Amino acid sequence: MMQPKDKPTHIRIKYEPTQKQTQTECRLYGKDFSNMAEAARYWGISYAWASEQIKKGWNQDSFPSKARKDYRWTVGTVDTT
Repeated sequence: MMQPKDKPTHIRIKYEPTQKQTQTECRLYGKDFSNMAEAARYWGISYAWASEQIKKGWNQDSFPSKARKDYRWTVGTVDTT
């Protein structure tokens, strides 16, 4: 699906890009991505929150202890005890 041209930039970032540029690879919640926008789209979180976690090195391999359950369930094994 192409990005809609009639939408503002902060809305278009939620769609897959029509052209891909060389990006900095990143890791969030134990999954590798080609860029921060892809990570935000995959997990259904805002770009600002994803970029803050990646830039500060937070939550690269696991979810935070206070993560919302719907994110943790998508990864697989979760110890809720």
